[in-house]
Amino acid sequence: MRRMPGAIRSFAPMTLRSKVLAGLFWTGGARLGSQLITWAITIVVIRTLSPSDYGLLAMATVFVNFLVLMAEVAWVPRWSGTGVGRAQGCGRFSAP
Repeated sequence: MRRMPGAIRSFAPMTLRSKVLAGLFWTGGARLGSQLITWAITIVVIRTLSPSDYGLLAMATVFVNFLVLMAEVAWVPRWSGTGVGRAQGCGRFSAP
């Protein structure tokens, strides 16, 4: 029987080395794409805002990134939680 173009073919299983290289390729490509998009947005924002407004945005970004860092290491409470579990002793750092 003749195969249709674009039909799924069975390939040999990937070796560990080829899986690692494929993962590195996709991770590197995603980071590169993300960085290019970030730079493009930054250039548009720089051209749009006045220097004082851009400075204010930079200071706010530093503050927000600091809060995100503290939330990731659980030094400040998460804003999305209700706090009910914490009051009942079911929190992350509660004693058994």
